Amino acid sequence: MRATAQDAEAARLMGISTQRITTLIFVYASVLAGIAGWLLAPVFYVSADMGVRVSLDAFAACILGGFGSIPGALIGGLLLGVIESLGGFYISSEYIDVIAFGVLFVTLVVRPEGIFGETADGATLMTEDRIGWKLATIAGFAWRWRSACPGWSTPIMFTSSTSP
Repeated sequence: MRATAQDAEAARLMGISTQRITTLIFVYASVLAGIAGWLLAPVFYVSADMGVRVSLDAFAACILGGFGSIPGALIGGLLLGVIESLGGFYISSEYIDVIAFGVLFVTLVVRPEGIFGETADGATLMTEDRIGWKLATIAGFAWRWRSACPGWSTPIMFTSSTSP
């Protein structure tokens, strides 16, 4: 599986059936998704979008732990769960999603590669690159917030209370 994921052509030249490996991975992922849906069905109402909240939390945990690091994803998930539980207890359970995405935002600003993540070439980011990541992250979240809040897209008109 690793050889096919890293370089399919080289794996094919070494005699590995990449089509068979790809099919096996697809079947394995489908079985895991079916098991996850079966386990989530008693907790949530069964609907077409019942896994959206869970997959958004999984995405936030993966970002927090770092892409490409299985221990990082596990620790990120545990850390995100603890932070959500404590935030729900001390602040309000209505703000659990806000807390999760607040942690995601802080992670992207402070350490974009995650806790255990690395850049594509294995090196750590330089200071100038971190500043660029921070600005891009803040701009991206501001744009998403602006598109999510229609009131921000309309100009605010200031008028005086006295008429001439």
